[in-house]
Amino acid sequence: TDEEHLRTILETATIFFQKNLVSAKEPMAYLYGRGLVKKSLEEFRLGFAPAGFENLHNYILEKGFLESDAERAGLLVRGTRGYHDRFRSRIIFPLFDSVGRVVGFSGRIFGDDDGTLVRPDGSSGVVMGKYVNTPETPLYHKSRILYGYDKAKTAIREEGIVVLVEGQMDL
Repeated sequence: TDEEHLRTILETATIFFQKNLVSAKEPMAYLYGRGLVKKSLEEFRLGFAPAGFENLHNYILEKGFLESDAERAGLLVRGTRGYHDRFRSRIIFPLFDSVGRVVGFSGRIFGDDDGTLVRPDGSSGVVMGKYVNTPETPLYHKSRILYGYDKAKTAIREEGIVVLVEGQMDL
């Protein structure tokens, strides 16, 4: 089905991001410095999107996926010069549905790309914020996803309490 195909693309992207994080010394040092441990990185499947506009784009194409499908999954953006990566220079937090399937991503800026766009005339402007999230897609609906719920639902049911925190790192 179409949903299964989009899930496969998102899973492929998750693996790409995870592999990049393992070899990215500065983002790894940052995450360890924030108190995360290897088990947390693996359990939450954290990743890294390197700088550049075509890293994931090229990987997705090499795996045989269409740009238009990757766009519908929220991974690529179509610009005036074709498709490019939505997530660049970001620590990647996969977003999971209630049964633990990746449905999207949240990316926190990291590194030199601060989201500033330099135009051909030399002027610049900020076009991306500290966090960039997957847009609404056939699989991702922001109002239906609570980060970490897939991992906490059993304890919530057993304990009868919920503790809400502001962001991914807080969780």
